[in-house]
Parts: sequence; structure tokens; C-alpha cells
Amino acid sequence: MKMMHAVNHKLFISIVLSLVIVLVTLGGTYVFEAAGEIYNGRKITAVLKTVSEDNSVDAEKLILPLLNQRYLSIRQKADLYENLGYYYYQKSRMTDYLNIVGDIIFYTQEAEMPEKAILNYSLLAQYYLEAGVDKSGYETILNARRIMNFYRISDPVIRSQALHSYGRFLLYESDFEDALKAEGVMEEDALLIAKYDPSFGRHALRRALGFKAYIMMMQGKTEESYALAEKLYSEYFDENEEFNHAGIYDFLLPLFRIKTMWALRNSNYAKALEFNREYGKITRKYDFLMKKIDLSREVLFSLPDSMNEERKQLMWEVGQDSEKLSQKFLNEYTGIAGQKLTSTMQNLQYENVRARMKKKDFSAHPAFYRYPACIGADY
Repeated sequence: MKMMHAVNHKLFISIVLSLVIVLVTLGGTYVFEAAGEIYNGRKITAVLKTVSEDNSVDAEKLILPLLNQRYLSIRQKADLYENLGYYYYQKSRMTDYLNIVGDIIFYTQEAEMPEKAILNYSLLAQYYLEAGVDKSGYETILNARRIMNFYRISDPVIRSQALHSYGRFLLYESDFEDALKAEGVMEEDALLIAKYDPSFGRHALRRALGFKAYIMMMQGKTEESYALAEKLYSEYFDENEEFNHAGIYDFLLPLFRIKTMWALRNSNYAKALEFNREYGKITRKYDFLMKKIDLSREVLFSLPDSMNEERKQLMWEVGQDSEKLSQKFLNEYTGIAGQKLTSTMQNLQYENVRARMKKKDFSAHPAFYRYPACIGADY
């Protein structure tokens, strides 16, 4: 009995010592991680302040090294990925943006930043719509819609962007009433944005009004739509402005499409061909080939048989553009991008669950493996 008592006493001491060592080790780890997060937070705050205040800096060079830092919190990763993604999008570096958009959406949702997740869903949806892969665009913006009702978004910039992409889906559904409701909120948001960012407020307003003109054209209000398009072009187009792909899609493309459709509905084929050529110049320059093909086909099928030479020319152009826009291009930049988004988010979710389990489960700590008395002890 005395021997068993001694053995049990030693086992008890061994277990207590093991637990103390584990608790001390874990406590030290958590303290170290907390200190690391604080240190990272100061560096991140300084870098993101620089990026937001100086548009000339290379945000990629400043942010990428921070993503390799140890002890980043979920919120810190969300902030870094979100700012890097916005930089890529603004610079029209879509391949780079697509490579990290899964990380952005995952971490912003994990960090309970639903509006940031919605923003990136809507930017991705717009990218699909720009490429002419409308079905993927609609599916993407509806995924964002499941996170939150867009009218409840507090940030006017994000609300305006989300409603613009969602409005395209409403037009596809021929829901003109709700599309106009969305456009009205976009106009109100543009005025709010202009109070603290006049330049972006101007962009947001012309985007909203361009969308309004396009809705009117789809409603059959041809003359009103054309008049608004001409007014917007006169007031908001500056040939010296440096447009990115979003500005082209938001503003110039709908205006020239409206002008072309107006000319076709009025049987003014000479003007339709002129506007279509201008539309073509823009779409070629900014790689909106699918948009160019779609409008050229509309013009081609509307031209009378008497304009045989013009029809031949358009047929040749459509053939050339279609050859450039191969299925490989669409697969590479849309279908695969969507699969990568899903795969990235699933992998990140798995890694995050594992990390949480390791923090909660003491038995996963290496200290336990050094003290086997803790494992399987018969109490």
C-alpha cells in the first residue's frame, strides 16, 4: 500500500508539474503573440495611413512584407488584404486582384467586417459584368446580397458600388422599379461622398446618372435616355482624364451604347455606325471585347440590306474580335477565377478552424508530448 501510495504521489506531482509547465508555456505564448499583434498593429497603422494619404506610393511594396509578419490577427490580415486588393483594382491589375480576392472576402467576414466583404463581392461581380460573363456577375452579387440587405449598408461608397452591380441584375430581371430605386440611392450617396471626396463623388454621381439613362433606354424611353446621355457626356467627359477600367464601364460605355441604340431606333444608320465606331475604340483600348462584339452584332442585324458594304465590314470586325476573345480567355479570367475564390475560402476556413482548435485544446500543445504521464493516466 505504501508503495502504491508513493507511486500515486509521484504521478500526481508529475501531472501537476506538467500542467504548470504547459500553462506557463501557453501563457508566455499568448503574451508574446499579444505583444506581436500590438507591434504589428503600429506598423500596419503607419503603412495604411501612408497608402491612404499618398496615391503615388506603391502600396504593394509596403503591404506585402507585412503579410509575412508573425502574430497577425484576423483583423490585421483583413485590413492588409483589403487595402492591397483595392490598390490592385484601382490600378486595373485584375490578375493580381483575382489572386487575393478570396483572402479578402474570407478574412473580412472572419473579422466581422461584412460591408468590406460585400464591397469585394460587388467589385468581383462588376469584373465579370465587364468581361461579358453576366451569369457569373449575377451569381456573385447575389452571394453578397445574402450577407446583408444592401440598403442597410452604412458606408455610402460601398452601398453605391453594391447597388450598381445589383442594379444590373435587376435590369436583367426587367425589374425597372427596383432598378430605379437603387439608382436613386446611388445619387443620394454620391452627394454624401462628394462632401468629403469631391473627385470620387463626381465619379459616383455620373455613374448613377449613366445607369439612370440606361434604365430609361431599356424602358423604351429612347429620346429621354439619349438627351440625358448627351448631357452627361457634355458635363462629365474630360478627354484629359485618366480613366481606369471601372470608369470606362461605369460611364463611357453606357453613354455610347445609349447613343448607338437611339440611332438604331430612329433608323439613323449613319449615326449608329459612327457611335459604334467610337464605342469600338474605347472597348479595344480597355479590352472590353465582349461588349464591342455584342453592340456590333446589334448594329449588324439592324442595318438594311441596302447597306451591304457596311454589313460586310461589321461582319469582318465581329469575326476578328471573336477570334481574339477565345474561350480560353474567358475560362482563365472568369470560370477559373470563380473556382479559385471558392477553393481559397474553403482552405482558409479549414486552416482557421484548426488554429482555433489548437488554441482551445491544451492536449495539442507540444509540452504534453514531453510528459506522457499526462496522457491516458488512470485517475
